[in-house]
Amino acid sequence: MISLRFRRFCIRLRFSRWLLPTLCSIPYLGSIAWLLVKGQQWIAVVMLSPALMLAMLIALTWLLARLEFGGSWRD
Repeated sequence: MISLRFRRFCIRLRFSRWLLPTLCSIPYLGSIAWLLVKGQQWIAVVMLSPALMLAMLIALTWLLARLEFGGSWRD
C-alpha cells in the first residue's frame, strides 16, 4: 500500500522531468558557494545573474498564463 502511494506520488510529481536539471545544478551551486568562501563575491554575483533572469522569466510566464486563462493570480 505504501509503495503504491509512493509510486503515485512520483508519477504525479513528474520526477523524471526535474531530476536531471536538479542534478546538473549541484556543481553550479557548489562552485558559487566555493567562490563565496574564497571571497570572490563579484564572480558569484555574475554567475547568479542567469539564475535570477530564469526565475524572473518563470514568474512572469506563470503570471501571464494565469491572467490569460482566467485564473486569479491570488489562487
